[in-house]
Amino acid sequence: MQEYMTLEESAEYLRISPSTLRRLIHKGEAPYQFRPAGRKMVFRKIDLDMWANKRVQEGKKNDKR
Repeated sequence: MQEYMTLEESAEYLRISPSTLRRLIHKGEAPYQFRPAGRKMVFRKIDLDMWANKRVQEGKKNDKR
């Protein structure tokens, strides 16, 4: 898998819709970067993995309450 993914590729990887990923970005909840050339939004797999794992752990903590 390439180092950087597009919004569509990232949404597919996370198994969510692109609109859901956009909403999470607007809320400041999803990790992303801008490529300097063209100001294109890109995502690194490692950042998505860490973010998704954190959300799973937070969900497990909330389930115990």
